[in-house]
Amino acid sequence: MAPPSGRGRGAPRGARRPRAGGVTKRRSTPMTDKDGDILMDSEPANAPTGPSGNRGRGRGRGHGRGAARDVQTFTRLAQNINYHLDSQDSKKPQFDKTTMKILGLKGSKAAGNPDGGLRSLLDFLERKASRDKRITLGRGIIAGDYVWVKVNKDDAPHLLRLNGYTFAGAELAIQETSDPMPTADSTNSRTATAETKQKLLSVLASRYNAEQKLLDLSALGADQTLGSMGTFGSQALAEKSFKALVHLAGSEYKDPEVKREAIQAVSLARNEIQDVDQVFTLAKSLPHLRRLDLSGNKLENLSKLSKWRDEFRFLEELHLSGNPVTSQPNYATELFKWFPCLQNLDGQLKFAADRVAQDDSLKAQMILELSRQTGMNAQYSELCLTGVANWNFEMALKSFEEQKANLPRDAFITPIA
Repeated sequence: MAPPSGRGRGAPRGARRPRAGGVTKRRSTPMTDKDGDILMDSEPANAPTGPSGNRGRGRGRGHGRGAARDVQTFTRLAQNINYHLDSQDSKKPQFDKTTMKILGLKGSKAAGNPDGGLRSLLDFLERKASRDKRITLGRGIIAGDYVWVKVNKDDAPHLLRLNGYTFAGAELAIQETSDPMPTADSTNSRTATAETKQKLLSVLASRYNAEQKLLDLSALGADQTLGSMGTFGSQALAEKSFKALVHLAGSEYKDPEVKREAIQAVSLARNEIQDVDQVFTLAKSLPHLRRLDLSGNKLENLSKLSKWRDEFRFLEELHLSGNPVTSQPNYATELFKWFPCLQNLDGQLKFAADRVAQDDSLKAQMILELSRQTGMNAQYSELCLTGVANWNFEMALKSFEEQKANLPRDAFITPIA
């Protein structure tokens, strides 16, 4: 089909030429839009692209005249047609569509988003699939472990090309299916969400020890309630369930001070944890922990703990027994450095008398720690440690409690009344 053409520069003024959609000046007689929008809305796809009616007789003459302007007009018209057709994707009948199933969203970091990560996933797929042409996906539905979405049949190969891509830390499995598209029942979905939340809250309530201020999340895979919910059917689901539990535990306390006082210890023993990245959310939800039990897991070396290196700044007690990492000769020394307030590591005291006697830097740390816990200034803390305590930290604390009432006011960093 020849592009629309205008009057050539050398043509006589009296000669009439077919008027192109984007070249001639606007006359009082109504004309089609210069980019062809009116024509596309009113004519079938195979209709001529030139103006219709008595102004558009013939296919035009003089194809060599005004070539640059004609090519520009044709290019703009083609772009407009492509855009117009793309914008009508949602109006195409369903037999032009195919259904895709996408696995992997629930195991991604985006699963914690308010919408379950659906919008982020669809945006990601549209962006990656639109390398050769613009791809637009439907709104999508999360049903079970899958995301279901309708796409144009012509677009399906572009989407299938993304099979195996990594999205927010999770590998995607994309397939075309002839199964019927699930229906989105928002009422049932909200009810199911509320029921799930109540079950998780009941698990937390049964595992909280108010006297010890301990949240016991040990051996979650053996929990009957969680097992009946299918939350530990895979590693991805287990990690998501853990995030939900920790989030709920923290969100139950509106006052940060109340939360800090209520939950001072957490046990994650016997959960087959291989890397603290799997449970990293604990450090963000409960950063104030003083005691943490990671015993009986599968942490092989210090690198598997390194993501927590700058977390838990108030941690005083840590248990790692039963993990391969404890066989490394330097693990205790390194962890005491990582956590500045750590006093007890698997029963090893940071200020054990035999260690302090050989290390002046530990003596200085012990003085600072005693000052932090008692409020005494450095001079009196050192006197307490070098006296009857003989650099025994526990004995120094006991001596302080016994003699506190007899100490002068200037013994304290902030004098007591």
